Amino acid sequence: MNRRYAIHLGLIAVLAVILLGRWWPNAAKQQAGLMTGSRIYLPEDFLLRMESNNTSTAVHRDLFQPVGKAAVQTSARNTIKPVAVKAVVQAPVKIEPTAAEIAAIEMGKIKLLGVVFRASKGQAFLSRDKQNFMAYSGDTVLGHYVVEKISVDAVDLKDLKTNISRRIPVSGK
Repeated sequence: MNRRYAIHLGLIAVLAVILLGRWWPNAAKQQAGLMTGSRIYLPEDFLLRMESNNTSTAVHRDLFQPVGKAAVQTSARNTIKPVAVKAVVQAPVKIEPTAAEIAAIEMGKIKLLGVVFRASKGQAFLSRDKQNFMAYSGDTVLGHYVVEKISVDAVDLKDLKTNISRRIPVSGK
């Protein structure tokens, strides 16, 4: 056997003896009750003690016994009665969009497909819901929108009802 192995084996034996020595004296204490750290817990420590308002005697309940035994020991005056709580449920508030918001949403559905300039006059090709329109500057589109300005890369539209203006860029940019 190698000298190094003998040293390791000796250290293991010493540690085992120390560990067994710590366990051996506590075996008698553990039979009397549960021991954790330096405090020993006995079965009496797990009893529930309640003080009654009317009398000074304490009502004991063993946590390890069935509930029926504890119910016999308590009086009817000391029982806790559940209180019904009514939950107040408010109906969700529906927020109606304003006319300006609706107009902005509708104008967002319009797409500019392209712009053509003929004789220094711009002509815009617009699309909405698979319908195509051609419009010059000043024309009315879909009955509510006026084409204010046509440039190379965008068209400015204005809603007649709410006076909201929106710049629509060429699709794909």
